[in-house]
Amino acid sequence: MRRFVILLTVAALACLAAAAAAIGPGGRARADSTFSFAAAGDLGANGNTSGVLNAVAASGPQIFFPLGDLSYTQVTPESKWCSFVNNILGANTATEVLAGNHDDNDGPDGFIGNFAACLPDQIGGVHGTYGEEYYADYPPAAPLVRFIMISPGLDLNADGSNWSYKQLTSHYNWTANAIDGARAAGIPWVVVGMHEYCLSLVNHSCFISDDLMNLLISKKVDLDLQAHDHAYSRSKQLAYSPGCSWVSSTSFNPACVADANPASGYTAGNGTVIATVGSGGISINSQDPTLAWAPYFQTYMGSNNNATYGFLKVTVSATQMSAQFVRGSGGSYTDSFSLTQPGSTTSPSPTPTPSPSPSPSASPSPSPTSTSPGAQASVRSSATYASTASESSSTIPMPAGWQPGDVVYAGYELTSSGGSVTVPAGWVQAVPQFRSASSTSSLSGVLRRVMQPGDPNSLTISHTSGRFAAVSAAIQGADNTTPEDVTPTADANSGVAFPNVEIPSITPVQQDALLLDFAAVRDGTNGSVATLHRAQRHDQRDAGVQRRLRDLQRRHRDERARTVLQRRDRPGRRHRCHVRPHHLR
Repeated sequence: MRRFVILLTVAALACLAAAAAAIGPGGRARADSTFSFAAAGDLGANGNTSGVLNAVAASGPQIFFPLGDLSYTQVTPESKWCSFVNNILGANTATEVLAGNHDDNDGPDGFIGNFAACLPDQIGGVHGTYGEEYYADYPPAAPLVRFIMISPGLDLNADGSNWSYKQLTSHYNWTANAIDGARAAGIPWVVVGMHEYCLSLVNHSCFISDDLMNLLISKKVDLDLQAHDHAYSRSKQLAYSPGCSWVSSTSFNPACVADANPASGYTAGNGTVIATVGSGGISINSQDPTLAWAPYFQTYMGSNNNATYGFLKVTVSATQMSAQFVRGSGGSYTDSFSLTQPGSTTSPSPTPTPSPSPSPSASPSPSPTSTSPGAQASVRSSATYASTASESSSTIPMPAGWQPGDVVYAGYELTSSGGSVTVPAGWVQAVPQFRSASSTSSLSGVLRRVMQPGDPNSLTISHTSGRFAAVSAAIQGADNTTPEDVTPTADANSGVAFPNVEIPSITPVQQDALLLDFAAVRDGTNGSVATLHRAQRHDQRDAGVQRRLRDLQRRHRDERARTVLQRRDRPGRRHRCHVRPHHLR
């Protein structure tokens, strides 16, 4: 895995101060990075629900998706159900809600808008309407999965009609575009979730439309999650073939089965696995393995087959998605299956479970090769600001085109005798405020924020009255959980003669660095100039060497990139602050 370093340089008065900090691992997902998520629908708030939620908490997923039909008014109002869930799952698991038919405009058991308000999105980067129709990439900085959550067949229109996902409707097109966008972005996995079903082991017509089910199969969505059927069932891997141009919800065509591997180890990209997980706690109904379409299914659990409340836990890496049904209460049913990317060295060995019907022959297993390295972190864009007179509040622009999940750094310099800067809400000091060795009137620092959906395109910073200059840079592909892995250090540049700035030495963790410098210079006129230079390599052999910048347009010997903000309001006096490399993996 390649890792990258950001070098931040900030300028203050009289050019005689510098500081450095190292940013921690980020970038596109490493082959060995993993996370897990859990899903179950039809929950309620009873002893079985508690058993399921406690099992979710014990399994430690990063995300839990309740797939609709949430409280069943076993506790009211909606906020009490949210508290019921939070009290068990705690702060370590993000609960991302989705509407069910008991939670839509016609539902008697609460309204999804209220559930979404008390269990708001926690993973960030949501596109669409959270709780109803939305997608999000996770982890945000280096996505392994695009989660697409939709609400076919639910009464969510203002006129009381149901949302249609039939071909050519806006909801159908939205879903298709979300899938295509994930593939275009190179995200390894696509998971679609909804409350109601089309194929399941109950004798009922398709709720969501055959069009939608076939859209997901035709685009080879990796995992299709659904509920509404209060049981658990899981299909074989389904796909189109020369003998299958359409999957019917009322009959079986063996040509539509891409893989019926009895061990349930499938090759990713060959088709879609459908999992019905309506076993969250409210009740369990029976399943019918004699239905005409039952041969599409590999396994099932219901009131007539080892009735067990539980959830589906899915562990994800860049090369494999492995899932298991986890018991919460009741019986002892288990299921496990996996999807492995072609060419992966991972060889899954899930435990097979009874199949409700005979299976067609299995497709070939993948041949192992090595995994590919992660992609690099990079600068998306930058922006600058410089006041032309003293002010006590400055509004600096955010970098153009920033995206949720980007890590934005804002380097600033305040010229004010004994001045201070207030850190804005939601931002942190990546580099603590410090002053130049030659003037206490120059205060510099670097702020940081992981951008969230709905964030404004500007940042207002309150400070002591004085001249203020800043530059912001949006970094895509950075670790937005723990960006810094090295404690920032400062160098006030004592004894360094004007107009030089000495940058502290730094030893990066890995070779290959993306480096940025922030600098501010004042030279007697009112105005500002900003430049952004980038370097794609930084070798460890260059580390530990102090460098002096004799001119703002001169590049570092090791091709270090820099963002330079020049602020001119006094002749012949400049200050720069060097921020030590921050590793982005």
